[in-house]
Amino acid sequence: MQKCKMREIIIKRILRHLRRATLSVVLVRSLLWLFRVLMNKFRTRTVEYSKPNHALKIPDSARNYSPPIVPSGLLQTMAGPMVSRRGRRAVSYTREEFRLERNEKLGIGMPGLVSLDWLVKDPDGTCGDGRDDGPVIIIIPGLTGCSTDYYVQSMVLHLKAWPGASIAAYNPRSRGGNVLENAYLYSAGYTSDLRAVIGRIRARVGERAILAIAYSLGASVLGRLLGEDAEGSDLSAAVLCAPPLDPLLMSNHLETTVQGKLCDRFLVRSCNKMLLEHAPLRNLLGSNPGDELLPRSMMQLDHRFIAPMFGFACASHYYRSSSAGALLHRIRRPTLFVAAENDPICPAALLRKDDFLVNELIALIVTKEGGHSLDFGSGISMQPWFPRVAADFLRLNYKRN
Repeated sequence: MQKCKMREIIIKRILRHLRRATLSVVLVRSLLWLFRVLMNKFRTRTVEYSKPNHALKIPDSARNYSPPIVPSGLLQTMAGPMVSRRGRRAVSYTREEFRLERNEKLGIGMPGLVSLDWLVKDPDGTCGDGRDDGPVIIIIPGLTGCSTDYYVQSMVLHLKAWPGASIAAYNPRSRGGNVLENAYLYSAGYTSDLRAVIGRIRARVGERAILAIAYSLGASVLGRLLGEDAEGSDLSAAVLCAPPLDPLLMSNHLETTVQGKLCDRFLVRSCNKMLLEHAPLRNLLGSNPGDELLPRSMMQLDHRFIAPMFGFACASHYYRSSSAGALLHRIRRPTLFVAAENDPICPAALLRKDDFLVNELIALIVTKEGGHSLDFGSGISMQPWFPRVAADFLRLNYKRN
């Protein structure tokens, strides 16, 4: 009897463990299935807008984007810095300053200081890797950005492995530790500072290609520069991320939509901080600047400070005159524009697609997800998507001048 009972007990235990194991397998498989369903939902093909039979080579990496499961572009934009901090301590720079003078011939500009932070590739402090046949790549940040911002460092780290390349991050006036000597900043349509820096680099590097990657406001400046210079551009190719090609449309978006209003508060807060950091700008606010004197929106800031600084009558006059979209047809260098539909600051819907159907040297890639900087990791590896696309495009399309 006892042997039979023991046998029954052992069999029951075995069956219980088998049931638990089966349930565990079913649960794991169900979770994997759900994960695949959600990933497939967010794994979307990008949309390309370009002239038929264009001269550009679009990389395969630009065809698909698999962003993480984050419900909105606003959250993706906010979470980008938190998931992309891996490069902050890994980037080492050496600085080159550029003293700029007023362009008396054109009657524009003011004396000032900008800089390039060159990536130090080797332990001995050199910026190269023993070769001088690769391109010079300049990364241009967005509004209030500089070489230490997470998205700039993410791009720098991705480009570090490019053989022979010299990589630099651009710091505009008052940014990245540059001393602001007068109440003269930078704007969406002011290209003189960037043109002067690229011109000096061209004079120094000879026939080496100069490439550029720009974000947001920096992309607006770069797009206008490419259009203004046309065939005479010192650049060989460029990539623009989240470019506000029509600042007036973007301003209306920030003023009238829920996500736009939230982003507008954050943007103007960053700009107000910059106003209070530098004495020449504080003087514009009066002898006792307080919160009540600070702009409450980007439109107010542009109307009160940026527009008169550059000789415009009002913010709308500044927006219309600074549009890079009006010059897209003049661009004569391979240029890729990348924008996200859920960008809370400058959504892809603000870009007119027909601009890209008539010029064989420009193309627009539109993603459904990604937020503003498109730096949020893609797929299970969570590797930044836009840096990979930008580097692949430049490798495929740049030529020596």
